[in-house]
Amino acid sequence: MDKNHFLDIVCKEEERLNGLCQYWESVAQEGNVPDEALGRIRAAIGKSGLLLNKKFQQFRKLCAASDGEDNGRVTKASDLQGFWDMVLIQVNDVIGTFKALQVCKDNDWEEKEENKCLVKSSSTSKRKVMLRQSAVEKQASESVQPTPQAEEKARVRELFRKQLQEMKKEGRKRVPKRMSDSIEIYAPDAMIIESPSTYK
Repeated sequence: MDKNHFLDIVCKEEERLNGLCQYWESVAQEGNVPDEALGRIRAAIGKSGLLLNKKFQQFRKLCAASDGEDNGRVTKASDLQGFWDMVLIQVNDVIGTFKALQVCKDNDWEEKEENKCLVKSSSTSKRKVMLRQSAVEKQASESVQPTPQAEEKARVRELFRKQLQEMKKEGRKRVPKRMSDSIEIYAPDAMIIESPSTYK
């Protein structure tokens, strides 16, 4: 699979989401939509807009970067597939919300028990998206093997950190724990004690 394959998929999903958004915008303009349903329609359209304007554009840039190196990193087909899998989970979540809205609309905006399950499953899929993203990020961070230069830099950084800690520790030993409230000045004939408050 190359970037053109993924770009074709993005175009198809983009058309589908745009069509759903236009349809539900027209439904929202009808006067018989209850406020709660109208809020859910607006939320689903908003989520679609975010996907279209943010994630899809980010994915297109990733596809464009797959032609060459981007900041020293090469984008592979597996990178494109992994990113698209995460985006597709969010797309399916939005489509599930639209399906639940359609069931509500078909029932004259009355929520049936099975429709409540559809709404709950869309919020459950959000949690799954978050868990999937964190798992992918964790796997990516674990799969990266440090180069010998990176290991050397980390070792030197750790050495400097330990030296700095030792210097701070030595500095704290030299500073008295509690400053005296008065300053003693020794004069050859007599000892004079002055309080710091007299200097103000």
